[in-house]
Amino acid sequence: MGKNIKVLKAFITGGCVCVFAQFVHNYFLGKGISVDDAVFYTIIVHIVIASILTVFGLFKKIENIVGAGIFIPITGFANAIVEPSLEKKEKGNFFLQLSFKMFSLAAPVVAYGIISSVVVGIVYYIVK
Repeated sequence: MGKNIKVLKAFITGGCVCVFAQFVHNYFLGKGISVDDAVFYTIIVHIVIASILTVFGLFKKIENIVGAGIFIPITGFANAIVEPSLEKKEKGNFFLQLSFKMFSLAAPVVAYGIISSVVVGIVYYIVK
């Protein structure tokens, strides 16, 4: 029974995050912003909120309460990039260290995305 409750909490939380995204998207559309730009701004809002929650330690607390539902891909990715970068606290330029750690974590993901899209593009070109 406990496993079913965790799944239900994750489902409800993920749904709430998506409903919030739809409200944000509709807000931007209501301001006369194009659909493409509204999507972009909605993603940025989610990244900023997830990053701020991570910096103040609230993302982990929310995760402990609601489970995996908070890890909708964009919020989970923002948390995955910001959280480890905050762990490196050595002397020196804080912002330089922070950005170095952040990009060292994001680089494999970005590289994989670029390489796989090139491979898929080549295969698509050959097949077409």
